[in-house]
Amino acid sequence: MDETFQKDLQWHPDTVIGEWRRGESSEELVEISEAEAVRVMERFRQRFGGGEQ
Repeated sequence: MDETFQKDLQWHPDTVIGEWRRGESSEELVEISEAEAVRVMERFRQRFGGGEQ
């Protein structure tokens, strides 16, 4: 399932990756590793507070 990390510091289902793959989205996407995602989430949580891990 495609998900995005959103302003509430939680992961939510999203369709943009599938849309992008089909050429239906103009969003610029960059794939990152799971380890990179963990680091980004931790920085967001430290900066903006709270959130479930």
